[in-house]
Amino acid sequence: MKRSFILALGGLAATAATAETPRVVVDIAPVYSLVAQVMDGVGEPQLLVPANASPHHYSMRPSNARALQEATHVFALDEGLTPWIEGAKEALGPDGKFAFLSEVDGTTLLPNRDGFDFADELEDEHHDHDDHDEHDHDHEGHEEHEDDGHDDHDHEEEHAHDDHADDDHAHEEEHDHDHGDHDPHSWLDPQNAVVWLGYIAEELAAFDPENAEAYRANAAKSQEALVSLEAEISGSFEALGDVSFVVNHDAFQYFEARFGQTALGAISFSDAAEPGPTHISELAEHIADHGITCILTEVGGRQKLIDAVFAKGDATVVVVDPLGVEQPLDGTLYSGVLQNLAEGMTACKG
Repeated sequence: MKRSFILALGGLAATAATAETPRVVVDIAPVYSLVAQVMDGVGEPQLLVPANASPHHYSMRPSNARALQEATHVFALDEGLTPWIEGAKEALGPDGKFAFLSEVDGTTLLPNRDGFDFADELEDEHHDHDDHDEHDHDHEGHEEHEDDGHDDHDHEEEHAHDDHADDDHAHEEEHDHDHGDHDPHSWLDPQNAVVWLGYIAEELAAFDPENAEAYRANAAKSQEALVSLEAEISGSFEALGDVSFVVNHDAFQYFEARFGQTALGAISFSDAAEPGPTHISELAEHIADHGITCILTEVGGRQKLIDAVFAKGDATVVVVDPLGVEQPLDGTLYSGVLQNLAEGMTACKG
């Protein structure tokens, strides 16, 4: 009897361990929003990088290290967005699982852009991406993401010694290729989010079978809502036509490609690089020659650089929020980010 009782207790302990609610840590607010949707009614994730901080330049705090040590799962977006993330991996407990969402099968990844006229650069690629617009979720044929404008450091003049366009581009490419040749801002394609919702649900369901049905149902509900939102935004852009704009930082390529728009240039191309004076001069001339009057900039974007490239004319400055700085930190944040970007690009139409 005594032996049977001990075995029974052991069985209960194993069941309790199996039924443990996942302790999930995420890197940025849009990923928090997706995970929060999947975990709705079961738990909620912990966020490493506050929405108003720079993902690219963030330094982990002791509280972050403690959360990682206790985490069962870490979902991060892309090492190109958060180059410090290796430290998060090292802080993870021995049984914790770490995943980059950008490496999940089915994710669309786009190459980094350079040059100030993206429309010419992407003309040949546009056919390839049209295949995605027919809801091909296989996402095949694409190559393999920032400081999203929340950097408090004003470095506009630091590279004034750089007098040649080639030097400008070499300096930026030195940073671009540190973490691969793909654009790390992949959360701005809603079809990527649809893929990730399913992946997150399956990862959590495998760890927590008791709540597997809830995770999968939540993910399916969110996927359906995102497909509807994508169709709504697509319809509005089809009615609107092409929008002429440049961007302060080249962070919106995934959104542009998904919804048939293309920025006509960028002040800064990468998360870590500052534009040189030759690039600023060329972009200002390009803007004047093409009559471009609108620029999209992130919350906290640098006004001095905007003034420099629009020195020959007035500019409509539209502030957008790709990280959800001004959105509530909950499951609605991700859709709010997409709606905010759509409204921002629409405002550039005048």
